[in-house]
Amino acid sequence: MKRIKLYIAMSLDGYIATRDGDIKWLSTVEGEGDNGYFAFFSSIDTVVMGRLTYEWILKNNTHFPYAQQKCYVVTSKKMPSIGNVHFIEGSFKEMARKLRKDSEKDICLIGGAQLFDGFL
Repeated sequence: MKRIKLYIAMSLDGYIATRDGDIKWLSTVEGEGDNGYFAFFSSIDTVVMGRLTYEWILKNNTHFPYAQQKCYVVTSKKMPSIGNVHFIEGSFKEMARKLRKDSEKDICLIGGAQLFDGFL
């Protein structure tokens, strides 16, 4: 069965973003290599994120980094699909069932605590 995975960067005091949702602090982190991100990313073909994360990505990137994956944005607003990005709503249990059925590889959650909590 396909797994729903979370690969997350978090500060030592437990934060993934500033109070205003900014994650620019991640670009200042130094380390060796990619910390396993490339291997992780090759194990997935689907990404799921919240609407605020999606909007942040569009605002802060010159290109959409998930153009090669199936991308689902969890939102309470009805919105039409845009390319490989599909907007979904409903119960997290039903979303998880559908995502596992429709994906060939594992699924990655990208975003914040509300999304993670819903899938837990």
